Amino acid sequence: MYYEKLKNNPVKDIRDLEQALLDTVEPYLAHASRGYARIDAGPSGATFSATAVQLEGFARLLWGLVPYLAGRNRNLNETAGSQSSGGFDYSEFIARGIRNGVDPEHPEFWGVPGDYDQLLVEMAVFGYALLLIPDIVWEPLDSRARRNFSRWLSFINQRQIPDCNWVFFRILVNCGLLKVGAEGYDRELLEDALKLTDTFYLTEAGDGWYNDGFPSRRRARDYYIPWAMHYYGLIFSSLCGDMYPEYAAKYRERAVLFAEEFASWFAATGAALPYGRSLTYRFAQGAFWGALPLALDDASYDWKTAKGIFLSNLRWWFGQSAYTETGLLSVGYTYPNQYMAERYNSPNSPLWALKAFIPLAVPETHPFWQDTEHIAVKEEAPKPGQCSQQGSTGFHICSDSEAGHLYALNCGQWTPGVPNEHLHMAEKYAKFAYSASFAFNVVTDTYGIDKLAPDNMLLLSDGEEYYRYRKETFDHQVTNSYVYSKWNPYSDVQVETWLGPIDAGRWHLRAHRIISDRPLKAAEGGFPLPFGDEFYPLPGDDARKSNAESTVTTGQGISRIVDCRALREGLLVIASPNSNIMHPRVVIPTLLSEHKPGEFWLGCLVHAHPDPNEKAGIPRFSEALESFPETVQQNLLNSGEIS
Repeated sequence: MYYEKLKNNPVKDIRDLEQALLDTVEPYLAHASRGYARIDAGPSGATFSATAVQLEGFARLLWGLVPYLAGRNRNLNETAGSQSSGGFDYSEFIARGIRNGVDPEHPEFWGVPGDYDQLLVEMAVFGYALLLIPDIVWEPLDSRARRNFSRWLSFINQRQIPDCNWVFFRILVNCGLLKVGAEGYDRELLEDALKLTDTFYLTEAGDGWYNDGFPSRRRARDYYIPWAMHYYGLIFSSLCGDMYPEYAAKYRERAVLFAEEFASWFAATGAALPYGRSLTYRFAQGAFWGALPLALDDASYDWKTAKGIFLSNLRWWFGQSAYTETGLLSVGYTYPNQYMAERYNSPNSPLWALKAFIPLAVPETHPFWQDTEHIAVKEEAPKPGQCSQQGSTGFHICSDSEAGHLYALNCGQWTPGVPNEHLHMAEKYAKFAYSASFAFNVVTDTYGIDKLAPDNMLLLSDGEEYYRYRKETFDHQVTNSYVYSKWNPYSDVQVETWLGPIDAGRWHLRAHRIISDRPLKAAEGGFPLPFGDEFYPLPGDDARKSNAESTVTTGQGISRIVDCRALREGLLVIASPNSNIMHPRVVIPTLLSEHKPGEFWLGCLVHAHPDPNEKAGIPRFSEALESFPETVQQNLLNSGEIS
């Protein structure tokens, strides 16, 4: 029922957005504890305690309810809001939940956090609430409840936190405590945290990107930059700007720069590039665009495009099967899927998607709401037949036709020496390409290429069916024509990879130089293509094999990979069900080969499109190579392997 409401919501204006929030929140009320401080949405677990999971459910609802109530407080949507909510008192829900959750003598007490604790993560929204709706979350509390609340929040200043986006949790909490004159505020720690955010900013790049942590230690430039670093910075700029105006100005300027680059991550359909971890937060992908108008009121800004990206992304998401039968957001991406989850994904974790409802706090008179949305991406983003390079992410982002295939060529972001702290890091950060139409597969087992997610990867094996692939990358380079990386699947095997758009992005070219002290089997996959019942019965092995290329067409598109020198065998790999984060069943066109020890080169052309009739002609290989380094041209044009 709730899913149908969202699916049928046109998401055109602030009223539609308000209704979408209420339809998202309402199913969770049935899972609330008697004291409202906890939400128990399911039995699956995470790396933190059951208490933290249940706090997570309550706290993350507030990312949507806080701006909703702030908007009602301005009497801009109070009538529509009360009607839509069915009379439920969300103000009392929040105040009562907080009062009980911070009370050490109450059975629903959230507990005392330790170092690096999930409880510290969930504190950020309470700082946000103190800044935006103190009349609801602070003023109704008696003196004892206020002491409990400020004492519990003050643990953010007494515990260790990682040097990453978490520093903004400390910033928001301290600003909130300061705003209401509560105890536990620490000015020195707040200012240290603000200074730390400057060290994460990629100043020399000049493109608005942060690193999620110290760039010297790790390269992490994914959705945590828009939905965390910039998102919190924009909240700070709007609600704390009078405290530290110099930082507020910095955060605004950086966000405007970032918007120019981030726009290219969104297709005209509203779909965004699936890339990196925590993708179960879903429509938080567009939260940055909703936070911009909270902090920026420049009438000359391109609000039509910001609004278009924001609303079209929500419409795309509301059309997916991301919900359970009772209306809860599932763990997964476009459908329930535990394979792709991180260890910290509990049944309540997807509620960070509610960050997208932040423009409910933006006055309806703001040009963001008044302007007519422009759905197409910004002029600086790749248009059909164009590609744009992004040095900070290591991407070439391509859009190959009006029908829409947005994808990114990737040189890799997993730096050697950084611990593999999250699940499926290679699949989420190190594939050759990421597509807004076809997404990517994750590994479901260690044996066999059908389970090892060969899509947009080169798999190498020294025996049997155990393969290795690109994980850590060295010597990242982004040029006007290609992206480059060096990687080592084995200690005595070195691979250099060049990836570049061809034929205005309709195809891309891959070149690999492999130097190995051992014999190797190689399997290289193209884009994973979804299929339905029209693809059954599955063809036999002989029917799935071909010479020098592998091509597959289904009712949901076309995917091709063509060997540049006609030395490899083509195979259609039927991937493990539910291994793709967007489509439950996919087939992957793949090239297979075997090689003796020594140096050898591999090259291929790759094309995919969600329109099965988009059968772009194969570019001439010699012409495709013209934009690549001369050494690549010479070696790939020569036949045979180098001994």
